[in-house]
Amino acid sequence: QGVADLWEIVRAAVGLEKPYIAAVNGAAVGGGFDMITLCDLRLASDKARFGTGFVRMGEVPAIGCYTLPRLVGVPRALNLLWTGRLVKAQEALDMGLVNQVLPEDELLPTARRLALELARGPGLALRHMKRLVYDGLGMDLQQALQAHMEATRTISTTEDAYEGPRAWIEKREPFFRGR
Repeated sequence: QGVADLWEIVRAAVGLEKPYIAAVNGAAVGGGFDMITLCDLRLASDKARFGTGFVRMGEVPAIGCYTLPRLVGVPRALNLLWTGRLVKAQEALDMGLVNQVLPEDELLPTARRLALELARGPGLALRHMKRLVYDGLGMDLQQALQAHMEATRTISTTEDAYEGPRAWIEKREPFFRGR
């Protein structure tokens, strides 16, 4: 039962159509580490620490063996998985595990601003971009181009696609409705 529940959480996280942002202030180890690797963007405070830790328990990660190499590359992923060592925020940034390191008091306000900025954006376009990026990891160039053409065809006739250029011409912020 526990593993089945875990897989449902993983599937739900992967299936999110909206941006999924982590803000880490402290330790993200084991299951917490796995969860942040599912996020689209990862912000960390300068106090954050990251580690898989599963090897120390004689276990394997729930999803980290899949997600981690896609974030940091195979050699770095294997090093983290096999040693279980903790990495500080700056090293996590240097290896591509997190997108930004901030002072502790700026972490949540920055994460909130980013989330609001994305929420005000063109939701349909963001959703399609997310799917094109993730699905594209398993596609060859021709498949990726075909998927892009289909997404462009779908998006180009939406209200949001008209609002963006209209707002630019009128020198104002666009108001996207997700339609």
